[in-house]
Amino acid sequence: MLVSNEHWSMGDGYAKLSGWSPRLWKFLGELNKLLREVGTRISAKDLLTGTGEAKRLVFIPRAFQFRGETFDESFQFVGPCLHERRFLGSWERPHENGPLLLVTLGTIYNLNPGFFRTCMRAVESLGGHVVIAVGDGIDPESLGETPPNVELRRFVAQMDVLKHADLFISHAGMGSTMESLTFGVPMLVAPQMAEENANADRVVELGAARMLPDDGLTPVSLREAIDAALADDGIRRRARELRDEIRAAGGAAAAADSVEAALAAGRATAK
Repeated sequence: MLVSNEHWSMGDGYAKLSGWSPRLWKFLGELNKLLREVGTRISAKDLLTGTGEAKRLVFIPRAFQFRGETFDESFQFVGPCLHERRFLGSWERPHENGPLLLVTLGTIYNLNPGFFRTCMRAVESLGGHVVIAVGDGIDPESLGETPPNVELRRFVAQMDVLKHADLFISHAGMGSTMESLTFGVPMLVAPQMAEENANADRVVELGAARMLPDDGLTPVSLREAIDAALADDGIRRRARELRDEIRAAGGAAAAADSVEAALAAGRATAK
């Protein structure tokens, strides 16, 4: 997720936590207890806000972070550490000609059947192949007749699709955003919550996506947005440039090296 310092904070423009929430205080207490039980020397606040003296691993490339140049070397931007989710099965691209699109609103704020119906109507004359994953809260059959070029599922092996996709219509969750950019796939973004608003603003600012409107989206306006994105060499180029930034960040290997170095330093200090 995005991190904060004195120059940029999620709380300044996107989200503020209520300090009076009893559920929040209960959660922080349980988290502090867990951190003590496993032998760490950090607090729940340190863990959640990235404060304290320990090095912070940030699972995005520095280029994606707002005001990334203002974060010192205690923030190590290693990029996403992706893994195959084989419990979702596998996916192979059909042999249809034309563009391949993936559509999803993620796994949490996805109970929006009207959005998925709009997507189906928007792409029915597009050609190519469109994969729409609606999650477990919507019965695919309740969405009405599925166009021949649409593959409607509850879940799909997302990275298998993104390896071949031309465009990703997404909620801009950080996991999905990093997966899309890992494969150099541009996006149309429709954020559903505060963190996603920040992610969407950033990927649009970086030129690798276009924003869909909060409301008033119709099959016609969505189709126009899809056609414009597919024809936009600029967002495709920027998505590929961010793909290169992700590769350069190092991913899981860089994160493991950092953890091992910190452990070695800790052992040396303890002697």
